[in-house]
Amino acid sequence: MTKRLSVRRIGGPLASSTGNANTRWSERWSLEIRIEDEEGVGLGEAAPLPGYSDESAADVRNAVQAL
Repeated sequence: MTKRLSVRRIGGPLASSTGNANTRWSERWSLEIRIEDEEGVGLGEAAPLPGYSDESAADVRNAVQAL
């Protein structure tokens, strides 16, 4: 069974900054994950939350591609 994986970075600057009790951010990035084979397509998203996660979008991309 042939599987195809694509990971695409999406996001960018926000219209206005947002945040939580610990930090604020003015841009937000996430990864759109698509896995496809003969049986169908699976879609997902991974989005490290600034101030809560030590991982960057690049770290998440590397982890997904290592699977």
